Amino acid sequence: KSGSGITLFPDLGAVIFLIAVVGWFNFEIVFSGKVPFFRDLGPIFYPMRFSLAQSFQQGEIPFWDRHMAMGFPLLANFQSGVFYPPHLFFLFLPFFVAIRALFVFHYLVAATGAYFLCRRWGYSCSLALVGAILFAFGGYTVSLSSMLSYFQTMVWLPWALLLGERLIGSRSMKAFILFTFVLLVQLLAGA
Repeated sequence: KSGSGITLFPDLGAVIFLIAVVGWFNFEIVFSGKVPFFRDLGPIFYPMRFSLAQSFQQGEIPFWDRHMAMGFPLLANFQSGVFYPPHLFFLFLPFFVAIRALFVFHYLVAATGAYFLCRRWGYSCSLALVGAILFAFGGYTVSLSSMLSYFQTMVWLPWALLLGERLIGSRSMKAFILFTFVLLVQLLAGA
């Protein structure tokens, strides 16, 4: 462990490296336009997200999805993530482009959150990078990527820990607001 804390140049380089690793890990999503279709993505999560995207683009509140099963309460189903802020990608992007952007975004959230949490704990840049890579691309995170609401909730965990520790240490209103915001985003992710 190193008690040096966060510094601009090594940490900026590390974040750029993490962005490159996320790009490499999601290479086919980013550069080939492919979308993962395994386990629960195709039969459960993509139809929910598609109805959500249609409602957003039509300026409607997504109360009900008449295409799923014999009707499905979209707003009442917590896993649909109707109020999850990153789902605004569906408002501005075509559906599968938004899905790809969401995958990349969430891997970035996981990797950078784990990196800065490790740095807060006093680890060197190189060890924090190892921690970030293990968290973001380890078996647990990758296996949850087929269950979108759980995946989207879990990637915020390092940020919640980081900001929770900062709140305990500083007890400032800014730290409280940031911590509360991350917990709210985690809740709205749907799991």
